[in-house]
Amino acid sequence: MRVAVIACLLSLGGCVDRTVEGNAAVYSFSWWVGALVVLVGLLALPLGWGLRRRSGRLMVLGLIFGPVLLLLVGPPMFLDEVRVDDRHFEGRYGVWFNPTRFNVAYADLDHVNVVTWQERTRRGGRRTKQRLDCVGKAGATTTIPLGDLLKHARDEVLERAHAAGVRVFETSE
Repeated sequence: MRVAVIACLLSLGGCVDRTVEGNAAVYSFSWWVGALVVLVGLLALPLGWGLRRRSGRLMVLGLIFGPVLLLLVGPPMFLDEVRVDDRHFEGRYGVWFNPTRFNVAYADLDHVNVVTWQERTRRGGRRTKQRLDCVGKAGATTTIPLGDLLKHARDEVLERAHAAGVRVFETSE
């Protein structure tokens, strides 16, 4: 119960930190997000093992969920980041052993399309998603989905792109 209360209190402070390094703004997950994921992963293993006599499903869930959190979900919380400055924006996200990286220079861009669309959820609801379609002067398009960090950095990316002479369009599908 104490862990749940502490997690709720920490989440009130926000999950994403913005720091300034010279001319660049760096967006990353707060230190406590990764620590909480690792803690839950560590607690899931003995909890799953302890529930082996009461519920086979909970045992399997704990024994699988723990390592998944520790190996796949936890490390990106410490490694993922988006960096924005006056010349470009770059980022890294995804699993630690095969991350997705992007590095887009404003000087190479003709325009940026901010594309918004809706997807149906499994229960019939709707979820709004966005992506950046960065169209280069040569015509090539780089598509970057707006994950958690880039959602927080989006406005700054677009402001700095506009200041660098890149046209910004908002479209929907």
